[in-house]
Amino acid sequence: MATTLRRSVARAFGPFAITWWTWLVTLPFALTVMSGVQYVHGGPAEVLAVAGLQHAILGGLLLLGAGVLRRVGGHARPVAVIAVFALIGAARPVLFLEAGGLLGIPVVTGDLAGRMTISVVVVTVMFALVAAGVDLVHEHRGVFRRLRAAQSAADRDGDWASERLARLRNTAVDEVMTALEDAAETASAHRMDPAEAARLLRRLAEDVVRPASHRVYDDEVGAGTPEPEPPRFGEWPASFSRA
Repeated sequence: MATTLRRSVARAFGPFAITWWTWLVTLPFALTVMSGVQYVHGGPAEVLAVAGLQHAILGGLLLLGAGVLRRVGGHARPVAVIAVFALIGAARPVLFLEAGGLLGIPVVTGDLAGRMTISVVVVTVMFALVAAGVDLVHEHRGVFRRLRAAQSAADRDGDWASERLARLRNTAVDEVMTALEDAAETASAHRMDPAEAARLLRRLAEDVVRPASHRVYDDEVGAGTPEPEPPRFGEWPASFSRA
C-alpha cells in the first residue's frame, strides 16, 4: 500500500508534470466552476471572455514552468514542481483582473488573498492529478505497444514454424521415408546377418538422417521476417475503453 502510494505521488513530479494536457484538461473548469462569475459585471459572454483570456495567459505561464522543470531533476524536482504549481495558482486571480482590464470588462477584486489561497490549493491538486493521469496513460500505452509487438512476433513465429514444418514434410521427411522404404525392400529381399544389418542402419543414419537434420537446423530462424507493425490509430483507445 505504501509503495503504491509513493509511486502514485511520484507520477505527479515526473516528466509529465506539465504538458499540453495540463492546460487542456483544466480548460473546462476554468470556463465554468472556476470562471469567477461572481466577480464579473456582465452576462455569460463577458464571463466567458475574461475566463478564456485568463486561461490563455495561463498557458504561457505553463510553458515557462515546463521550461524551468526541464532543468530540474533529482530530489529537488518534487519541490520545484510544487513551487511552480503554487506560483501559477497564486497568479490566476491576478491574471483574472488583468484579463478584465485588457478586455475593458469591469471585474471586482474581492478577497484577493483568500482567492489566491483557494486557487493555489485547487491548481496544485488538479495539476498533480492531471500529471499522474498522463503518466499512467503513457505507461499503459508503452505496455500496449510492447504487448502488441510481442503478439505480432509470436504470430510471425507461428506462421514461420508452420511453413518450416511444411518444408520439412515435403523434403527431409520424404527423403528419409523413401530411404527407409528402400532399405526395407533390400532387407526383405534376402536374409541379412547382424553385421550387414548394422552397416545398413549406419549408412542410413550417416547418409540420410544426419544430412536431413543438419539441413533443418542450419536454416536461419525467422530470416527475412518483417518488423512488427505499430498500433493502428484508435486501437489503443478502443482497447483501453473495453478494459
